[in-house]
Amino acid sequence: MAVLSAPSAKAETDGVDFALKIDYFHFTDSLFKNLNSEDGIYVGLEAYKQLFCRNLYFGIAVGWAGPSGSVSGLVTGPSFLPTSVSADSSIDYVPIEFNAKYVIPMGRCVNFAFGGGGSINYFSFSSNLGPFHVSDSDWVWGGQVFGELNYRLSNWFVGVDIKYQTTQDLKLFGVDTQAGADNLRAGGRIGFYF
Repeated sequence: MAVLSAPSAKAETDGVDFALKIDYFHFTDSLFKNLNSEDGIYVGLEAYKQLFCRNLYFGIAVGWAGPSGSVSGLVTGPSFLPTSVSADSSIDYVPIEFNAKYVIPMGRCVNFAFGGGGSINYFSFSSNLGPFHVSDSDWVWGGQVFGELNYRLSNWFVGVDIKYQTTQDLKLFGVDTQAGADNLRAGGRIGFYF
């Protein structure tokens, strides 16, 4: 039972925390819905350091999401007869975030935190249409806001989080897509306090 309990001061972190996150990932722009590539799994790592005051932390987070999908339809070929085609697409999305968060102890072992920051994000798109393969990538600036709730187990913690991120419009194949890589993430986390 000693592992599950901690004195009230121990609900706060000891200066550094590190976490592994696994989230449901959803691109919010309709472009990704049209490509049937809006949902996936996000896997990320983050590390935060306490600076300036007891409850204020600054850190970096990096992760990867890889939604993929397939769309099909009819096109008119040279003989003017409709032909069924399908295109498979895959996306690699790697956000690199620089965040600040404020941690509020809510009990002996429970912390709530909220924060936000800026990011630089790598976006890669590839598609196969029959024997043809196309791909392109872009780097876009972004920003995010988030909230998290963590339960402390000795020096370990488990928790849940939600994050919304918005980015600049993507430029692919030399064209401004008029769509950003805006996304919503929600899921779980496990981490360690140092």
